[in-house]
Amino acid sequence: MSDTATTQGEPGTPDHRIDEGTARALLVSLGAARSAIGVLMLAAPTFSQQMISDRSDPSAAWAMRMVGGRELAIGVGGLLSSRRAPRESVRGFLAAGALADLVDGVVMTGLLRTGHARPFLGRLIQLTAYAGSAAGIAGVAAVGQD
Repeated sequence: MSDTATTQGEPGTPDHRIDEGTARALLVSLGAARSAIGVLMLAAPTFSQQMISDRSDPSAAWAMRMVGGRELAIGVGGLLSSRRAPRESVRGFLAAGALADLVDGVVMTGLLRTGHARPFLGRLIQLTAYAGSAAGIAGVAAVGQD
């Protein structure tokens, strides 16, 4: 849609809503990425944990599996949603991802403050999580409501 398209009959108001094709592409690409991250965390929880922290704790591998399961569930939900009514589904998918990413950012902030995360990778994950959350929130707003 063009920037000068009207929104619900208001002349001259830019229409920032996304179309079905863009919604489907978002669901597929983000769904696939989240699914891949989830599979990695489930299949190799110790590797995933060692990327974040140099501490060896058996419970950390279980925590990685929990996060991996969440990522896989959100990702598969996005992929399945892309098959039916992607425009209506994308808001919920983006909102779920934004909330999960916000929680990840807050948790990583705590890990960094207590010295339980590798400084460089921890900051990278923290910034990526907060950026993902902000992008998800912006995406929810961009989808618009009919």
